[in-house]
Amino acid sequence: MGASLPMCNIRLAISGIALSVVVTTGCQRRDVVVPPNCFALLTTTDVHGAIFPHEYGAGDRTVRKGGLIGLSGYLRILRQRYGDKILLLDAGDMFQGTLISTLSQGRAITEAYNLLGYDAAAVGNHEFDLGRLSTDHPDPTGVLSTRMAESRFPFLTLNIFERETGERVRWPNSKPSILLDVGKVRVGVLGVSTTETPLVTRSDLVAHLEFRDPAPLIVSEARRLRDRGADIVVLLGHLGGQCDQPNDGTTCELDSELFNLLRQLPQRTIDVAIGGHRHESVANWFDDIATIEATAAAKQLGWVDVCVSPTGGIDRARSTIHPLVDLCLEQWPDGTCSDTVLAGPIRRATFMKAPVEPDPALEIAMQPFRSEARAQYERPINATLPNRLPRDGALSVGPHVCRAMAEAAHTAIALQNRGGVRADLPSGPLRFGQVFEVLPFSNQVTILDLSGDELQRIIAYMSQRRGLPPHTYGLDVRVDADTVSTALADGSAIDPQKRYQLATNDFLATGGEGLDRIIGNMDDSRRHFLGMTILDAMLAYLERTYPITSSTETEH
Repeated sequence: MGASLPMCNIRLAISGIALSVVVTTGCQRRDVVVPPNCFALLTTTDVHGAIFPHEYGAGDRTVRKGGLIGLSGYLRILRQRYGDKILLLDAGDMFQGTLISTLSQGRAITEAYNLLGYDAAAVGNHEFDLGRLSTDHPDPTGVLSTRMAESRFPFLTLNIFERETGERVRWPNSKPSILLDVGKVRVGVLGVSTTETPLVTRSDLVAHLEFRDPAPLIVSEARRLRDRGADIVVLLGHLGGQCDQPNDGTTCELDSELFNLLRQLPQRTIDVAIGGHRHESVANWFDDIATIEATAAAKQLGWVDVCVSPTGGIDRARSTIHPLVDLCLEQWPDGTCSDTVLAGPIRRATFMKAPVEPDPALEIAMQPFRSEARAQYERPINATLPNRLPRDGALSVGPHVCRAMAEAAHTAIALQNRGGVRADLPSGPLRFGQVFEVLPFSNQVTILDLSGDELQRIIAYMSQRRGLPPHTYGLDVRVDADTVSTALADGSAIDPQKRYQLATNDFLATGGEGLDRIIGNMDDSRRHFLGMTILDAMLAYLERTYPITSSTETEH
C-alpha cells in the first residue's frame, strides 16, 4: 500500500493458494511464500521529527539506530518479502521534536512519510504544536492543515470535533476511517486521539476543539466498516498502554488509556490496536486483540502478520505478533545497538539475513532540509558535560532544566513537567542542536506567586496523575503509593500560608496539564513572564556551570 519510493522491481506470481513474491532487479533475489488472506501490518509512533539516525557510543566506537532513514532500510527488506501485502501506519506525534522539523514547520516529515509510503496516521497531541501559519493568522491549526493537504495519506480523526458546531473536524485530507485492500484482505482503519490532548497542549491551540470519548464512536464506526466489507478492523490510536514486559499481556496496566479503552469495547469490535503517546513498548495479545506500541523517535518498528479467519476477523492461531524490531544500522558484537558501549567488532546490521541499507532516494530528499538546519544544529556552545544526562531515571537532565529556570528567575525553587523534557543530553562538548532537542518547545520561563498550600496541591496532582513527581529544583518530593509529601530541599516543611516564588514554564503557569483546576482563577498579577525561553535559560546555565576550559578541551 501507499505511494512509496521504488524499493526494487517485484514480480508477482499466483501459484495454487499462495502468493509467491519473487524479487529480481535491484534487490537480492528472495522467494517467499506469503500465506493466503494474510498481510504484514507495520507501525511506528511518536517519531517526533526524527529523520536521521540516533548515535550511541563515544569517539570512534558508535552505532546508529532508527530515525526515518534507518526505518527505510528495514522497509526495503520487508517489501522484498511481502510485496504489496503491507499496511504501514503511524499513531501520531510525527512532527515536533527536532530542529529540522521545527525549521521546516513539519514539511520535512511530511515529505519523508510520503516517500516511505505510509497509508494513514492518527493525530497526536503534539501535532497541534505547529500552530498558526503566522502570529495573526486566525486558524490555530493552520500549519497542521497545510501539512495535511501536502500528505499522500489520510489523517484519521474519529473523535475530534469542532466545539462551536459539534461537527467532526473537516481538515484537508482527514477522515474518521478508511477502507483499504491489502492484497486480498479488506482492512478498515479508524483513528482516534487521546482525550488528554487539552491537558497536555497549549490551550490557545486546541480550545476550539473537543476530543470525545472514543469508545462509543469506535463501536459504531467499526460496525460501519464491517458492513462495508472489512475483514479486519484496526484501531490506530494516539493513546498509550504500558506493560512491564512488552510481550506479556498479563503484565499490562489495565487502567492505562489504551487498555482501559479496549476493556470497554464489545468482543470482536476490533482486531488490532495500535497505540502511542506513552513512548512505551507493547507487543502482545490483549484477549483476542493484537496490540502494538513501538516506543518513540523511530527507534522501533511494530510488526504483526495478520491473517483472516474463515468467519472473518483476525485468526489468532495463524497471526503472529513479532517482537518489536530495534532499527539498528550498526550493531555491537551482541547484536544490539543500545547506548552501552561494548568491546569487539562493530558490524553492519542485518535483518531477516539481509544487510540493512537505508534508501538513498530518501537520504537525498532529506539533504536540503538537513543543510538548512546544519549550521544552527552544529553551533558549538561554551559547555562540555562530564557525563551523559538521560531524559529519565536517576541523574536525569530534568533537575538541571529546573535549576536553569530558578537561576534565570532568581527563585529558590523550580518545577518542570516531565513531558517538557524530550531527550538525553550527551557527554562531551555540546552543540546547540543537542540542547534544542531536550527543549524543542518555545516555552518561556514564568514565575508563579503561590501559597504553600497551592504549591503542595500542584505537586501532588502532577505526581498522582503521572505516577512520578515532576522535575524539581529546591524541593524534595517523595511519592509513596497514594501519598505525596513535599518539603524544601533542606528538609524544612512548606508552610501552607507562606508565599513562595516558583519558576516554571508558561504552559504550566497558564493551567496546562490540568493545573487550571488549582490556578485557573489566579489573578494575572501573580504570574510574571520573563520573556526568556527555557532553552535560552538552559544554554546560559550550561555555559556557566560546565564551561569549556583548556583542561576540558584536553580531556575531550
